[in-house]
Amino acid sequence: MSLQNAPILAPGSMMGLSTPEVNYVAPQADLTLRSADKPVYQFVQQFANNVGSSVTINASSTTQAIFNLSGDVPWNFGRSYFTFQMNCTASTNVTSLSTDTIPIDNISLRTIGGTEIAVLFNVQPYSRVVPALTTDLVEYLSRGYVYGAATPALSFFTECKFLNPHNQLFSTAATTTVPTVQYVYGSVAAPSVAQGSSLSMAADSGTDKSYYGRQRNVWAGANGAGVALQTLCSIPFKAFVGTMLALDKDVIIGQNMQLVVNFSAANQFIWDTSAFAVTGAQTVIAYAGVVTFANLYLWLAKEINGNIVAGLRNKLNAGYEILIPYTYCGKNSTSSTGLYSAPQTLTTGMGECLKRIINIVANGTATQGLINDIDNVNGHKYTTAQSYLDANPIQYTQLRCGTDIQDWQYMYNFLKGTPAGLSVRDFQINSFFMDNFSSSLENGSMIRENDCVDDGLKLGDASKNYILQLTLTAGGPGANVYQYMTWVRRLIITPNSLHWGM
Repeated sequence: MSLQNAPILAPGSMMGLSTPEVNYVAPQADLTLRSADKPVYQFVQQFANNVGSSVTINASSTTQAIFNLSGDVPWNFGRSYFTFQMNCTASTNVTSLSTDTIPIDNISLRTIGGTEIAVLFNVQPYSRVVPALTTDLVEYLSRGYVYGAATPALSFFTECKFLNPHNQLFSTAATTTVPTVQYVYGSVAAPSVAQGSSLSMAADSGTDKSYYGRQRNVWAGANGAGVALQTLCSIPFKAFVGTMLALDKDVIIGQNMQLVVNFSAANQFIWDTSAFAVTGAQTVIAYAGVVTFANLYLWLAKEINGNIVAGLRNKLNAGYEILIPYTYCGKNSTSSTGLYSAPQTLTTGMGECLKRIINIVANGTATQGLINDIDNVNGHKYTTAQSYLDANPIQYTQLRCGTDIQDWQYMYNFLKGTPAGLSVRDFQINSFFMDNFSSSLENGSMIRENDCVDDGLKLGDASKNYILQLTLTAGGPGANVYQYMTWVRRLIITPNSLHWGM
């Protein structure tokens, strides 16, 4: 018997060890004949039924657009998107357009009969946090910066997805239309005054000299002389995380639907400043121009693979059920400072299990441009955070925030590998506090896929009380505390009805 054929024995034993079997063949050597049914999408272009392909945005109230959708077509909402050209007429001062805030107040998907399938309120503060938390870093880096110009014909053919890298080492101080890494935040002492970040690292600076940081604004015009500003925009549905709209699955509903979009008031995403300053105080002024979304189209991903479509129709004929995420938004407003508790009651009627709660502290003032300011650099909004479930602390102690980085350290496993975790400073500019109750995830980019899995906090028969306790520092108008609670819900779809199951 040769040595190579001798049995391998475990040390100190006569038992032979198992020989590994070949169970993997590299794809280059695998010549097995295979077949697969993979999705093939056709993107169907639609305009709004009530306003057509152009909508003028109200200055201080929402503007509605309604899209009618066929229920007999298999759609993939998570791969769908909006496109439009944002046209802003010249104002009287330097115009500042937010490029990291989706200009939607709320969005809902419902049947013609009124059954609501998806809804998301207070989209603007949410859009500054959750798309960055759930987007893969490679995808983010493939997006370019955003320019604005008097017309796109000036060769400024860039696209704003409201989550773009600025691709600059530092912001450019000029009196022309430029992208900028600067951001504007509300002063604690005087909320009607905004501060521009400095070029160098300082206590209140918004710049950490990274090519990869998020672009916050496009500024246009010179002191006392505004110019028109146009930019091409796209809003991917996967930005509406925690709703069916972000789900990367083919579904057929069997009933005609409406997608209702309430665009935000113009003064919540565009405003004027008194001067184009690199740093220092800037008076926030009402934008005096008009904002129009031209060439406004909805691009719906329609499944056209015949085998997949036939399978979905068979499911519909027999009736089927799917697990989908559903997000509720609670809002607490306060003018107090110091220790503050923001409560939410969790009930079994909300869903089968709770996936997460994302808390966002925003400026309480309605001043143009500051209502969606969630900057917590240097503790501008709050200095500690701790949450409780039925009076039991979820964290062992208060986490220091803004003036320390304990909140960053606590959530780092979710932030890493996403645009929300590029740096401590970038996180603090668009700060939030999250309690996750679902399975361990490698990072936030796995959240969307995990949102249709039945795991998380099960309530049983009794309701629970959730409380976020903050030490608020914002003076004057105080703060708005938004609490986005994402649940898994069971949607039962039959040929003649659609309802929620438990």
